[in-house]
Amino acid sequence: MAATPRANPQSAQGLILALLLDTCILVDLLRGNALAERLLASASDRPTICAVSDMELLAGARSQRDEERIDKMLGSFRRVAIDLNIVPLTLKS
Repeated sequence: MAATPRANPQSAQGLILALLLDTCILVDLLRGNALAERLLASASDRPTICAVSDMELLAGARSQRDEERIDKMLGSFRRVAIDLNIVPLTLKS
């Protein structure tokens, strides 16, 4: 499968994350899980994901159609770089 260009990750420094979604929640969204969809709908700001989630979901794609569906969903989220700068932000939540 061809590599798809992704949005440039933002630096975690100075960024307040309202909601950082992990891969489990993203998988639930792809499967149409109602609880995950309610969580997403209740977000006051555009949810954020990291490149690790991109990698994990795309690694699990079984077809070009799966990859396109995943790419479409991932395109609706903000990206954040995961590094040590994000640790203090997550501890304040």
